[in-house]
Amino acid sequence: MNNILIPVFAHIVWCALLYAFLTVARAPAVWGVGADTNGQNPFEHIKQSISANLSNQFEWPMFFHMLCIVLYTSSLEVSNAMLGLAWVFIAKPSIA
Repeated sequence: MNNILIPVFAHIVWCALLYAFLTVARAPAVWGVGADTNGQNPFEHIKQSISANLSNQFEWPMFFHMLCIVLYTSSLEVSNAMLGLAWVFIAKPSIA
């Protein structure tokens, strides 16, 4: 079975979670929801990091998606090593 699309799906889920985190982090400044009693944004210190992480998800990972689609549509058998490298590519930027 060709499981190479599972890491691609995991990356898409990660991007969706980053969008949700960024929405929550920006909500106090945009809508005033979740602001401190003094009107400050409690997520101000992490907002820039989330935004940078989300921006990075549309650089090298796009090549990863293209490679996975090529592997999926080709007649090549996806080896366990290829699948393992795909998971390493997805997990490494997320935890670094």
